[in-house]
Amino acid sequence: MPKEKTLATIIKFSLIAICSLFIFRQIFTAYFFMDDFYFLRVSQVNDLKGFINLFLPTRYVTYRPLSTFVYFFIFQKIFGLNPLPYSIFGFFIHLANSWLIYKIASRFLRNSSVAWWIALIYVVSPLHFVGLYSIISSNFLIGFLFFLLSFWFWSELETKSKKMYYYFSLGCFILALLSSEIMMTLPILILLLYVNKKNFINKSIKLIPFYCLIVIIFLINYSYGVPPKSLDFKVKLDVFPSIFRWYILRAFGLPEGIRNGYSSEQKIIYILFSLLLLIIVIGIWKNKQQIINSWGKLFKYLLWMILVPFPFYFMFNHLNPIYFSLGLLGFLLIIAIILPLRFLRIYSLIFVCLSFFSIRLLMHTHWTVKRSNLSQFWLKKVMQANPRPINETIIINAPDEETKEELINNFQDDEALKVFYHNHNLKTIYKVSK
Repeated sequence: MPKEKTLATIIKFSLIAICSLFIFRQIFTAYFFMDDFYFLRVSQVNDLKGFINLFLPTRYVTYRPLSTFVYFFIFQKIFGLNPLPYSIFGFFIHLANSWLIYKIASRFLRNSSVAWWIALIYVVSPLHFVGLYSIISSNFLIGFLFFLLSFWFWSELETKSKKMYYYFSLGCFILALLSSEIMMTLPILILLLYVNKKNFINKSIKLIPFYCLIVIIFLINYSYGVPPKSLDFKVKLDVFPSIFRWYILRAFGLPEGIRNGYSSEQKIIYILFSLLLLIIVIGIWKNKQQIINSWGKLFKYLLWMILVPFPFYFMFNHLNPIYFSLGLLGFLLIIAIILPLRFLRIYSLIFVCLSFFSIRLLMHTHWTVKRSNLSQFWLKKVMQANPRPINETIIINAPDEETKEELINNFQDDEALKVFYHNHNLKTIYKVSK
């Protein structure tokens, strides 16, 4: 790559990174809450045997050893109980994902200029808010990194036919599954984009190890990970249209819970959202011949958007925008084909503005922020009142029943204080002050 092109690439990606940092700057105020405390406690091991045990399945805990147990183990050893390094690391993983999005988009679109705009939309999308703000949710960012790497190496295999790319792809897929079981839909994407009648048997044989890994992860989670009578994973077939629409609105930058925001924020967000839809309509009209000529690609990208995150379209109690990250690139590739470049530029700039106001709204409406703040406030309060616990019990006096229940859930009963007092025998009693 010529020096001028390398410099231009560095400048463009630096601008994208700075833009993302400005949009998501408030994620660095995040604190531990809920499941964070459990993983902080169980990852406090001090010998090789304990570390190896982190890779063993745990009853009623989804099997994600790399991005949960090992992740919290390493960061505790290096940074202690400081949440900031977790947030910084999650943000850099997000930037790495956006770089891979650019590389993959460049390959499919054969146009690096368009791919940069796609990367910009991806990196500032409010859809990533939970993954970046909630520390435990970084397991999805880590898993998606290996998902994209595995897909990228497979695409390299298709163009260069070097066997090492196959093993790189398989290795990254293993790491993806050890980070998040959600990444098991990767072979669907490979089949969709790289398998045809001529190579079906050959490609299917190459994918057999991928399928075997999926079966293993599925059996581990089915046997150990699913809590009894869990409603989160309850499937309902007739909810597909409404849930699919919900995810598409997130892809267009409309934040969840917008009705809880200030009226001024709502108006600005709805105006910007309407402008995006207007650009799409005008772009389709102006670019209709190109769209007709590209119907085959559009159909494949539509299937990408639908099939890769497919299971989540039926889990009405398990909505989370980050699950659509698996289909977001398919969505953005459709946008790139529909819109001429000048329209895509306008769309991208409006989307950046929309993301700014959407993240601003989420910072004062989203439940993750509220629970993070609650956790930080009460931990500080309890530890100031009990600098050195005399016995094995700490009593927390909540002002009302609602706060008491919130604290029990937020602190995961005894987990939070066990972690921060470095005492696994410590008991926490919750009471309501009279």
